[in-house]
Amino acid sequence: MSELVFDGATHQVSLIDRNSNTVGNWQANNVVDRRGQFLRFVPNGTHILVDRSMPHRHAGNDGHGIPLDSSRGSYGSHGIVRLAPIHGHNGIGVHSGRAGVPDGWGRMGPDHATQGCIRTTDEAMGVIAQTMRTDALRSITVRNNHEQ
Repeated sequence: MSELVFDGATHQVSLIDRNSNTVGNWQANNVVDRRGQFLRFVPNGTHILVDRSMPHRHAGNDGHGIPLDSSRGSYGSHGIVRLAPIHGHNGIGVHSGRAGVPDGWGRMGPDHATQGCIRTTDEAMGVIAQTMRTDALRSITVRNNHEQ
């Protein structure tokens, strides 16, 4: 099984395949907005993933008419890979989205604030989704992460 590694100090997520080869490294961040009351950042450690063979997809639009699963949407073009609940909070995961859409501080793409998730690029999520089809994801290891 493959795994993800997120480094909060370098702001990168890496995909490691079942043979321990690095498939890719991409920009990622864990910037949490004020609504992330349950989780200010993903804790360091290894977290089991709920979605192992394909990302979870969303139907519908956000409050501005942007499809949730689109490059400008909340979750990016490929959906979300969800972690098992952390501190009782469901729905935390890894996804892309908000390309060209600024948050309240003007940050876009991987730096756009979330409600606790790790946000990366559509390119990263495309490779992760493709890899998941033949090499299921087991976990994500979070290192050097701290409140933003």
